[in-house]
Amino acid sequence: MSGYQNVNRRPAIFLAVAMIFISLSTVHGQGRSYSLFGAGASLARGAESPYHNPANLAFQKPRSFSCSFLGISGAGSNSAFSLSDYNRYNGAYLDAAAKQDILDALSGTGLLSAFKLDIRPFAATWGSWAFSTRTQALGSARLAEDVVGLLLNGNELDVTYDFEPLAGESALFTSCTVSYGHTLPLLIGGANRISLGVNMHYYIGSGYAQVEKSHAEALTGFSTIRAAGVAQLRTARGGSGCGVDLGMTLQAAPQLYFSIAAENLSSRLNWKKNTETIHADFQLYATNVDHILENDLTIDEVVLHSDTTLASPSFSTTLPAIWTVAASLHEERYQLALQGTILPKEADLALARSRFVCAGAYQVWPFLWLRAGFGYKGDLGWGSSWGWGLGGKSFRWDFGWQGLGGILPPSWRGGGFASSFSCGL
Repeated sequence: MSGYQNVNRRPAIFLAVAMIFISLSTVHGQGRSYSLFGAGASLARGAESPYHNPANLAFQKPRSFSCSFLGISGAGSNSAFSLSDYNRYNGAYLDAAAKQDILDALSGTGLLSAFKLDIRPFAATWGSWAFSTRTQALGSARLAEDVVGLLLNGNELDVTYDFEPLAGESALFTSCTVSYGHTLPLLIGGANRISLGVNMHYYIGSGYAQVEKSHAEALTGFSTIRAAGVAQLRTARGGSGCGVDLGMTLQAAPQLYFSIAAENLSSRLNWKKNTETIHADFQLYATNVDHILENDLTIDEVVLHSDTTLASPSFSTTLPAIWTVAASLHEERYQLALQGTILPKEADLALARSRFVCAGAYQVWPFLWLRAGFGYKGDLGWGSSWGWGLGGKSFRWDFGWQGLGGILPPSWRGGGFASSFSCGL
């Protein structure tokens, strides 16, 4: 027996809206790499190098100048539902089998969502040196499967809903980075040259929050209701730290490059300002529903709840190490690239999932490059991208689009775009 069985003709619309608000969002500010599905470790040159592989700065001509600026992009996706799923269920009456299909898509682990806001307003190079700025807002959250079950099936009597896991983490910080690339005099075999590069970051933390523990459950009977929950949150409103990235690129032939890059090889953010621990809990003992309605009782009169905020010691966090291996072919009118990226399994906050990418670019006219790529991104599955570069060496506008969750549009669970400008002398 269900209390809301009549409210289920358009649950897919409500569910789709919910997916938007708990979806993955990213801003990269790199139209060129975005159109290549993220490939850049061996392709990036000039002011794009610090964001992908600082070793590529060594290929800059002495006293040459380049910069990138006004980069912006946005994307949204989720871990379970595609465009074709929405089209299938939108406006339909969902029977028990359809609802179970939706819940099965969560694989019994709940819905994992995350966001990454990555703003890169300016980067400039002079020879083999570079300076760049970057602001990142990172976050992840996990929503219990029972929450989605409530949206689809309504509140069923005598069923205990367990809202676990409920977890989340977020951070906001800015980095100022000095980068350098150097060509080694040592030649290995028939290699033309080998270069090494380093990014040295100084982090300015603005905010951090983490749900350290949480649990909630609820039961509605024919005449009674009970619920309980507890949550503990750790927060900070300021901090600082340092980090180091390393990269290496081997020019095996005039047009052939192999690269290895380690992002966040060493990183630490020390949160020292306004560090607090917030503890909250509530308890609704088995209570007669008729008694609540007849006496018009408020929530405060039937629910025991408390919250406590305590100052806590300073603490440190790290960013997960991201390892990338890439190879690329640079011809006069086309470029090809293969790239693989590996992250630790616990790297939900970084949201740069382990991936494999194949991408290419072709110069149609002297002022127009067309680019495309496809690849596999961990939990998001397959995806594809396309875009263009309009302009010449002195000034260029890059635009890119990505479809996430599948190669073709019907299977996409999200998408995004990027636009950026660059110039060089």
